Amino acid sequence: GMRRLASAWAEQRLDLLWNGASDNSHIARRRDVRDRVRALAPVFTQGSRVVPAYLGDTLTWVLELYSASRTYPLSKHYKLAGEERSYFRHSATALINSLTGRVTFVPDPSPDPIATAWRARFPSNVRAGAPDILDALTATPRLPQTPYLPGAQPPSDSTFKLEVTRLYL
Repeated sequence: GMRRLASAWAEQRLDLLWNGASDNSHIARRRDVRDRVRALAPVFTQGSRVVPAYLGDTLTWVLELYSASRTYPLSKHYKLAGEERSYFRHSATALINSLTGRVTFVPDPSPDPIATAWRARFPSNVRAGAPDILDALTATPRLPQTPYLPGAQPPSDSTFKLEVTRLYL
């Protein structure tokens, strides 16, 4: 009850006190992809594009993350990502599930010291193992593997895309 009251007070919506939501439901306060990633990994510079991709049949937003610095000793300065930088290196890829909002960080196979320190401090935010999940990303959703009855026609791509679009809208 207190958690529900605190959420209703914070959102300034008293209807949250008596709506039919379950007790384990969450309110997504940061809905923007960049804001969500910035809240979890503020030490990294974000790439210039947020790319939509599918992981199986789930829409996933992909955002590249970089370790960057304006003041790296004894280094040449370059204009990168709209700012002057003297150090710029790929650190991780952020995958944001569009349905749940869960953020998964896939680390670069050869991390720099900044990324290594961040991974050591926040190990639960980083996906363990090889970055094989990036190979599973596709530009279009995969059809679920369902057995068809003999003589039945499988759904066409256009039918499937319309159904996926309807579900996400």
